[in-house]
Amino acid sequence: MKIAIIGVSDDSKKFGYKIFRDLLKEGYDVEGINPKGGRIFEKDIYKSLNDLKEKPQLVITVVSPSVTGKVVDDCIKLGIKEIWMRPQNRSKQLKKQ
Repeated sequence: MKIAIIGVSDDSKKFGYKIFRDLLKEGYDVEGINPKGGRIFEKDIYKSLNDLKEKPQLVITVVSPSVTGKVVDDCIKLGIKEIWMRPQNRSKQLKKQ
């Protein structure tokens, strides 16, 4: 299963860093997304879901609530049906749905 993590960070104190590190360590097929791009754990970090070579089956969001709605919209457009987000990352718009 291909997993994309939106909000990957190179800051070891952030959740986006920890979840990316732990899933890679466990052998999952994981891609990182951050608008800054770059490399973390010797993996290219993509700037958007659209930049991925292969569509993920699962998207994990670790971004602020103000960004979460756009991520969900992008997933819908790409036909990605599985999205996981921490409750504190949900936008007010998503809470109404």
